[in-house]
Amino acid sequence: MASSINPSNIDGTYPVAGQDNDSQGFRDNFTNLKTNFTSAKTEIEALQTTSVSLTAVNDFNFAGTISEALFKNNADTVNAISTASGSITLSHATAIIHTITLNGSATLAFTNWPATGKGGRMRFIVTIASTAHTLTLPAAVTLGVSTVQGMPALEITFPAPGTYIYDFSTVDGGTSVLVEDKTQSDTTLGDIIINGGVITGATSITSTAFVGALTGNATSATNMTVADTADTTAFVGLWDSATGAQAPKTDAGLTYNAGTGMLTATGFTGPLTGNASGTAATVTGAAQAAITSVGTLTALTVDNLNLNANTIISTNTNGDIGLNPNGTGTVDFNVPVQTTVGAAGAAAAVPAQPTTYMKIEVGGTAYVVPCFLVS
Repeated sequence: MASSINPSNIDGTYPVAGQDNDSQGFRDNFTNLKTNFTSAKTEIEALQTTSVSLTAVNDFNFAGTISEALFKNNADTVNAISTASGSITLSHATAIIHTITLNGSATLAFTNWPATGKGGRMRFIVTIASTAHTLTLPAAVTLGVSTVQGMPALEITFPAPGTYIYDFSTVDGGTSVLVEDKTQSDTTLGDIIINGGVITGATSITSTAFVGALTGNATSATNMTVADTADTTAFVGLWDSATGAQAPKTDAGLTYNAGTGMLTATGFTGPLTGNASGTAATVTGAAQAAITSVGTLTALTVDNLNLNANTIISTNTNGDIGLNPNGTGTVDFNVPVQTTVGAAGAAAAVPAQPTTYMKIEVGGTAYVVPCFLVS
């Protein structure tokens, strides 16, 4: 803002030495000095109210914007709650980071989130001494819930004593809150452990762990280890549930070869989809409307006709090959033509009257060819 202090209205050459000076000049200078001091006082007090202080707490009340600032060696305020249980409230206005040691089960609550349209975050570091102690999150925590280990219905059950870290954030004043589990292992989710491509259970894997279809790419029986008292009904259609063995399921007419990765069958009922190569699949049935292309074949046999190289052969003994155009259609020979013939041979002379005429096309032009009865 522009300052109201005006140093130009003070006459620095007055009074003049060695002469009688009018007292009005003194009064004017004193008046202007007082006006400037008054303006300076007002402006200094405004700065004291609105400016950032290096020694006091600065509250921008989510109104002042700091843009393009370069920060270094900063720290977040930590609210150490010490030891507690029961109802615990984390205030965004108190600190960004909150720590606690639980001596019993607790229920978490949030307060003083920034208003809608402004982002707020808090980190909760909780230490537990007993796995009997649980932590229940507020109902507003609706985002990221499925990624937190040991938390059905917003109640976290800890897998072992220790310290756990959770981040909470919101952009709508706390109406919906995102939770992130910062201490969850990438290889451990609850009682399920993934290690080197092998899935095991801390105690056992039951069918409740696999509600619905279990899908994926299983290349060998060792890709999944079912430990101890696993409920094999969870693997019907994939593993041999009758014996509980860790081998791919084999049904009558359906066999999986782990060595070749090939699935073979004596027949398929219903649609066959995917990319079938080699001799792994045989398509049978009266109509195969879904097959629109078979690629390049070296030979093809259809009913009594065999197509091989440039030759069409009838496979039944003394079989005829019929060309039967529909309606007024003709047989179109796309062959070379000529306007002369060779010398007459020793065959009998052509009768004067043909028995009939055969209509054909040569290169798209219609012709009739005289025909005579076989003698």
